[in-house]
Amino acid sequence: MVDEQESTKTVLKLTLFWFAQNMVVPPLEEVFMRRIVAVVFFVFVVNQAQASQVWDIMQFQVQPGQAAAALQAFDELQSSDAGSSRTASVQFQSIYFNGISPATHAVVVLYPSRAEHERWRKSMAGSADFRKFQKAMRKVATPVAQSANSPIKGWGTLSSKDKAWSAIRLRVSNPAKLLQAMDTMLTSPEFKDFTGQVWLSAIDAGNVNHDGFASHIITIGHESFTEMEQWTDYANTTEAWSTYLRTISDVVDRVSTERVEHLRVYDHDMSIEDFQQN
Repeated sequence: MVDEQESTKTVLKLTLFWFAQNMVVPPLEEVFMRRIVAVVFFVFVVNQAQASQVWDIMQFQVQPGQAAAALQAFDELQSSDAGSSRTASVQFQSIYFNGISPATHAVVVLYPSRAEHERWRKSMAGSADFRKFQKAMRKVATPVAQSANSPIKGWGTLSSKDKAWSAIRLRVSNPAKLLQAMDTMLTSPEFKDFTGQVWLSAIDAGNVNHDGFASHIITIGHESFTEMEQWTDYANTTEAWSTYLRTISDVVDRVSTERVEHLRVYDHDMSIEDFQQN
């Protein structure tokens, strides 16, 4: 019963994304209709936020020579009562390649629900530990971008050992077609020995960054960039990969790709291994 409910939620979410991006109406009615769809989609997302796992990205531009200070501020917050008083997995990442974006580092937080995120955020209102963290970060870093994301489906082996990640932001006109293409490829015999994990997520808020508008993000994790390179070299030779590219060519535009590495991971009563893939 739970699997059927989750499947229904996924299909409805994908349908709303597709409808919002592809509907064709007369010019005089277009603004009004898009507002209706936006309201419907917003209500749906809010209703599901209470029960669905989520993850957030906050990117920063850290001043040259100040990476150690930013990491120390992060460590101190996560080790404090305030930072650890939540159910979440919190990552501090170094960004190595990300095109024109000035971001050098990111904090990524995985929550079991948006309700847990809201509870923790409100509890920080009077926290001296959190104010100390904010003050330290303002001295050495500038916020660049942030987004709120909802996992749609995951594949591969969930492992906290995966420290090397690729994040691919996409503009998708038919999310259901993308999901089916990914599922077909990643469950094919050619991918049975896949060494990492892959997630397809919807970007619920913060869709626009330095590279433009993105509706979805694919994240791929491996234990090392060497492992990532080896698997990528193999995958590029498979028919499953070629079929995937042909299938999504008319519904997906790649917005940006970046490589990141986890410098720290604090698991507060949960880890990425607790995330549900379906």
